[in-house]
Amino acid sequence: MPNRNCYLAVALDDESLASLGKVASSVVASSELLELPSDTGFDAVDPSSMHMTFLFFGEHAGKLPAPALETLHERLCSELLDEGLSAPMAFKGFEIFGKMNVVVATFDAPQSMLDLRDRVLQACLKDPSFPPAFVKLLKEQVEWIPRITLGKIRATRAQLSSVSCRRLRASLKAAQPKGLTMLGERPKRARLDWDAALGFLPPKLADLE
Repeated sequence: MPNRNCYLAVALDDESLASLGKVASSVVASSELLELPSDTGFDAVDPSSMHMTFLFFGEHAGKLPAPALETLHERLCSELLDEGLSAPMAFKGFEIFGKMNVVVATFDAPQSMLDLRDRVLQACLKDPSFPPAFVKLLKEQVEWIPRITLGKIRATRAQLSSVSCRRLRASLKAAQPKGLTMLGERPKRARLDWDAALGFLPPKLADLE
């Protein structure tokens, strides 16, 4: 059965993704970097597919009527005039996530981006055109940990007990957010620009508003 999930993601600069790609490649070459035995493996995410999820919509967005999608898009566009959204996201480090088998890079989001996400989330939760199942999914995402998945560890549960990220290093101090984009299977019920129209305004342009 095809995966029809879609999600809003923070579009980041290519240099940051390339830097994280190099870290992922180094783990593929040497699982010892995660303090794992040599008979384990690591399935790295290609840098071109790395992303930072902003809001996960699952398959619900694809089922929304066109007016609801247009409302969501219009709301996003109207919120993207905040100059602070273009502030760099400080790189925090690497963590083991999920069932202790996923390696992620974590970041600190500027307050302006946290506020944007909260406004959009609250508006979606109050929208009567969104089905209950969609609202339930959104409620589960109130807490946001900005992160990018580098890959998944192939190891037994016993082997994962020793995993650690303390040896991982990246030539990265911050990532530059460029805007929001819709990834996965985009809704087809309404033709909307989920890329350029959702770009963050550079500070100099924001000052002109």
